[in-house]
Amino acid sequence: MSLTTARKVLASCLVVPPVLWAASSLIGPSTSNGSSVHDQLKDLNKIAAHKGAFVVSNILFLVGAIVLIIGTYGIVHVFRGRKVGVGQVAGGLIAIGMCVFFAFYGLGLTNYEQVNHAQFRTPATEQLFAQLNHYGQSSGVGAILFIALILGTVLGPILLGIAVIRRRNVPLWSGILLIVCGPVGFFANGKAAGAGFQVLLIVAFAPLALLMWRMSDEDWDAPRDVAGARQDRLATSGSTAAPAV
Repeated sequence: MSLTTARKVLASCLVVPPVLWAASSLIGPSTSNGSSVHDQLKDLNKIAAHKGAFVVSNILFLVGAIVLIIGTYGIVHVFRGRKVGVGQVAGGLIAIGMCVFFAFYGLGLTNYEQVNHAQFRTPATEQLFAQLNHYGQSSGVGAILFIALILGTVLGPILLGIAVIRRRNVPLWSGILLIVCGPVGFFANGKAAGAGFQVLLIVAFAPLALLMWRMSDEDWDAPRDVAGARQDRLATSGSTAAPAV
């Protein structure tokens, strides 16, 4: 694969995941009722009524995470400099957050199997599964996943937005949107809210993806100590280059 093709693939990996997640949110049943036993029982019944859509939704959800993990390499590369900077830390945190999505896929697979076998479709068994899911979601042992999710999906975009604003290699509004996306994404629940957030995420990531897409091979492969200045010139066209983040 040529350097130009690889760069454009990485750029695409920033905007494709929100599209997949929006489709996932719209296709699958809404299973974010809560963590109580009653709520978990409602979720299991929804999954049982829409098993095919649930499977497709979960696959799209996981594939989106995998694609963005690849895209974070581009983030780390774009924000390289003499030292490890905010943008590179943000890319690493976002990758960690995407790894948590693998755990979510595993939980979804477990829920699917709980409703996919006739011998389990009894009131007593379903109640036990709902209790198990409740205990799993309320477990202190699982707090490490919650922490990793917060670091990756909330703090990661916030730091990336700060890096974008400091580097000034894409429009200011993109950095502001990235900062907003962190907390907004954490509280977005339901089909409409989830899909709307993904549209916001596409808009926020688009300028950075476009920057990567349009960069020359020389700028992309520039040494770390001059990469920041070259990227500034792409956006500011003659203004004083900002220090590398």
